[in-house]
Amino acid sequence: MGVSTTTITWIFAAYPIILIPVLVLLGDLSDHIGRRASILWGLSAELAGVLLFALADDVSWLLVGRALMGLGVGLSISPASVAMVEFSAPGQEKRAGAASTAVSALGIGLAMVVGGALTQYAPHPVHLHFFVLAGVIALVAAMVTRLPRHTRDEATGPWRVRPLSIPRGSRLVFLSGAVAFASSFLLGAIVLPLGAKIAQQLAGSTNSLVTGALLAVFAACITLFALSARRLHVWLLVTLGAAGSVTAVWLYVLTGTTHSLGLFFVASAVAGAA
Repeated sequence: MGVSTTTITWIFAAYPIILIPVLVLLGDLSDHIGRRASILWGLSAELAGVLLFALADDVSWLLVGRALMGLGVGLSISPASVAMVEFSAPGQEKRAGAASTAVSALGIGLAMVVGGALTQYAPHPVHLHFFVLAGVIALVAAMVTRLPRHTRDEATGPWRVRPLSIPRGSRLVFLSGAVAFASSFLLGAIVLPLGAKIAQQLAGSTNSLVTGALLAVFAACITLFALSARRLHVWLLVTLGAAGSVTAVWLYVLTGTTHSLGLFFVASAVAGAA
């Protein structure tokens, strides 16, 4: 479409601009309407957003599509994570949390590799992978319809917007966790939008599958370490994650100055592990 870098940035930004207020304002909606209903609403918004990308012939379609994706993820990701904990066996709740992180990263990795392959070798490279993704979302929605309509832990009163409330004794813990969580997403925001360009420059390849595979190491390490490190104490995990995030950022800086493909792999692996 010949759009500017600023416009591309706005297209990327439309997703979190919608996602964040949806998470804050509607985060407990599934407690009232049920996990299944909230997830299905979210998947419907995601599907609409992906189809807008598949059919887009103007930047405005992309902006609206990204906004719908943010709305959809905001409505579905929290109840999906909670449902994994609610439906797990007694004593396996921590395992469900690790699995939630792992499968999210696995989805990112698959999107990179499959999307790269379809873009490089399949017909209609600009649109086909979005139709494939739309089919996957529709399949997931069909599977979600088999979840129970309600669970025993749902709220009984009417839903209304509630302000965030943090008990006084937990505020330092909450702040530390929020900073750690935000830093992880900030690191991902660097790797995912900019990593493709870095990988192309370092690898000297314009092959989309190669670029997707190079980036998938980030997601693969998220999956691996989310599952293998779940038995460690939470404070040790947060401390190691923080140190790893700082290390990864400096490794990316060194990658940019040395143009080393091997260092890019190491930086992505450390970032994913962190």
